[in-house]
Amino acid sequence: MEKTGDDNITVDRYDLTLRLFFQHMLDNLREGTSYGLRPDEVIQAIDYIEGRVLQGDNIKNIGNYYFPLGVLTATQLIYADYSLNTAGRYSQTNYRLELEEAGADDGLLTAFRGLTTSQFSVAYRGFPQTITTYTQDNEITYYNTHEVERRLVYINGIVNNVGDLVDNYEAIDFSPRQFVDMSFQDFEQFILPAIESYMEESDTGLFGFNDQGETSLNFNFSYEEGFDLMVNRWYEMLTARERGGRFVGNLYHDIFGDSDRTLTLRSPNGTITNERLLSTTSAYLNISQDVNPSIYTPSEYYEAWITYYQTREELERTSRVGQNIDRDASPDELDDMTPTQLRDRFMNSSEYILANTLVSIYESAQEEAITLENIRTERNSLEKLIIE
Repeated sequence: MEKTGDDNITVDRYDLTLRLFFQHMLDNLREGTSYGLRPDEVIQAIDYIEGRVLQGDNIKNIGNYYFPLGVLTATQLIYADYSLNTAGRYSQTNYRLELEEAGADDGLLTAFRGLTTSQFSVAYRGFPQTITTYTQDNEITYYNTHEVERRLVYINGIVNNVGDLVDNYEAIDFSPRQFVDMSFQDFEQFILPAIESYMEESDTGLFGFNDQGETSLNFNFSYEEGFDLMVNRWYEMLTARERGGRFVGNLYHDIFGDSDRTLTLRSPNGTITNERLLSTTSAYLNISQDVNPSIYTPSEYYEAWITYYQTREELERTSRVGQNIDRDASPDELDDMTPTQLRDRFMNSSEYILANTLVSIYESAQEEAITLENIRTERNSLEKLIIE
């Protein structure tokens, strides 16, 4: 047993530590180390350490200020707790205790009944098992089926339909075939509200008009009339069979019409071009032409729509740079345009609002779909651990 008082070896070590520390400081001061002190202060420090600190038991009283024993002891205890990892080992220790208890109970039942039984120990068979959570940022170790069942109750409670988690989801709740065959009534009911919401939230306006619906261009129509023109144009972008403007007719021809959907994603030299990306994405949407989004729709379906609209936008932009329908015309060029030319510019330059609206919804849906896929993956892994 460790002694207390003058014969305590720990106190003796502490005393020696302090003396060595201050003696080392004293030697350095004498050799020219100032520790930030002025010359006159160095002399005072040497006299103080030599004549006061290192004399008798003064060093313990003074040393406690610089080396507080209580803090050092607490640090040692914290490190001991960390290194022993009692909390981390508790589950494993508890598992062994419960397993032994279950085995003893089964042994008792076996002795009474005369038949081998595993009524209690079966819940621990095959454990422990570690499963990655659906958030992909940590793992959980399970030690019996009861823990797995509790986790499954939670997992099943957070499985939702993507449509319940994404704003304006009804605007994309159509298969590729339903989009191109959509009625104008359905467009006004499901897609137009999403466009208006996107324009408000992203502070996006129609080409040539400011936030107050005013314009300095020579339009022969008002903002309200221009918006009505765009409603019809956006509808045509989804349903038209003939090409026009920047996007009109593209959706139908890319997915169902005469566009080339046979290109591979990579060229023979391994490069990926926008043309190849559009071709493979259109082919995927053609194969999925009757897929109506639901809780089991894979995230790649939403990703395909995102890729389609972004690629089509990029192809249209690069193919029309420098042409009259390019959105980035100079003010002088716009002033020189006739009302008819301005009308065409207005409609061509405002088409992108529909694509951006749908892409923003598809992106949210894809994110939620990925989460649901991870949830289902975790759920499937957990269900495999349950012994019927």
